[in-house]
Amino acid sequence: FRDLMDDPELSRITRPLMRRFSDELARVPQGRGKVRMRFERPEAGFRELIELADTHGLARITADTHRRFLDGISEVFEWAVKETDIRTNPAKGLGTEVEKGAGASRTKDREQRAAFSSADLKAIFGADWFVHGRGRKTPAGLFHSYRPHYYWLPLLALYCGGRLNELAQLYVDDVVKVDEIWCIDFNLNASDKLDVDEREAGGSDKSLKTINAQRQVPIHS
Repeated sequence: FRDLMDDPELSRITRPLMRRFSDELARVPQGRGKVRMRFERPEAGFRELIELADTHGLARITADTHRRFLDGISEVFEWAVKETDIRTNPAKGLGTEVEKGAGASRTKDREQRAAFSSADLKAIFGADWFVHGRGRKTPAGLFHSYRPHYYWLPLLALYCGGRLNELAQLYVDDVVKVDEIWCIDFNLNASDKLDVDEREAGGSDKSLKTINAQRQVPIHS
């Protein structure tokens, strides 16, 4: 917001200003990280990203991303209203307006995901390492296209319900016995396991989505 609107004083942030911000936001290219890498501009701000998008005809952010940006800043202003720093929220409802303007209906993430079909599951768990317990060998006698996580991650996802990044960062020490029941302990008990706030501040990419994601899940028989 500061980058695109020149960091206005709080008293100058009005509804019309927020609509101008929304219009500028719509010009931001999709996949900002990839754009920075492609044009070797790792420090590019939103204004520079828009210039790159204008110059090279890049695709712009989706209506959903646009809406989430506006909903996020609206939450900040809502907090400011509660703290009596401002009287009204100048961004309230703008995200919904963008979504309706794009002809989209707001649905929860879990409602947007299609469940695996029986054919999907058969394809996943029909791989050689599930059927035969090992990968297929090349003519030279070496395993071809197989790594241990190809076997373990789908099983852990199927029976534990963890997110992929949670499962991929597990340690052997995270398999624990709780009241005589073996469990997988999703925790932050290691120097390179950080919560989301620490990660965004420059830590490693090992994290749990929220503090409530710390949990112990019994291992399926």
